[in-house]
Amino acid sequence: MTFVILVLVAAAYVSSGFSDVGKSDVIEGLKNLTKGKDTNKARRLIDRIEQSFERKVYHKLPHKRNSIERVNMKSGIMDALFQGDMILSNFITDTAANKGELTIVPKDINYTETLGSSIIAFYDLLMMNIYYNCTNACSEEKTKCRNEGFVHPRNCSKCICPSGYGGQLCDERPPGCGEELHASETWRTLEDNLNGNETGPDGYSRCNYWIKAPIGKRIEIKILRAPPSHLGGCPYAGVEIKTHSDQRLTGYR
Repeated sequence: MTFVILVLVAAAYVSSGFSDVGKSDVIEGLKNLTKGKDTNKARRLIDRIEQSFERKVYHKLPHKRNSIERVNMKSGIMDALFQGDMILSNFITDTAANKGELTIVPKDINYTETLGSSIIAFYDLLMMNIYYNCTNACSEEKTKCRNEGFVHPRNCSKCICPSGYGGQLCDERPPGCGEELHASETWRTLEDNLNGNETGPDGYSRCNYWIKAPIGKRIEIKILRAPPSHLGGCPYAGVEIKTHSDQRLTGYR
């Protein structure tokens, strides 16, 4: 897989965030969606989602992790939502039901192609550790994780890091291919080929690039060429660009 990317220094960086989605709006929307479809599957799903909103972890995590804007009420999404232990279908369009409209719309539209990823998000990992009190295992340790990582509950001397960060304290670039680059005021070409690179525990090969710019500037990126076939969530290959001030968030793919 070969990706070609252009990098440029431009104007000042502006951050953006997500808004919260209320429990009542989601539950009411799902109930309206299932009117006339009094199935046990639908009731179980509503009960499961309603219970998840009551869990203490929901109140501990930042509001930014709630990214779903709306559910298309005409799509018949209820039949696709409950697939084993998956809450959301991997497919964000249902052409038979709504003629190609988006079934699930993220608040930040740039996340449209990111939905459906098979890679665990850092916030999911953090959520599970908070829920099972694993984050309290090292409460007396002095380990200070950088870049919003958290202390590893089975080894209090190191940290679990957001994607794109590595080292004991999340202050280093992860091992493997990639490098640290400095953007300039003229376009520069970055070409990367993942073939033959070592895979991680999840079966994916990764090259991590840290692209830096002077204070007060922002970095512009253009993707010139990528493999022609693609699927939502990038299950086979993709480029992730992290732009948020909260580095725990998954980048755009």
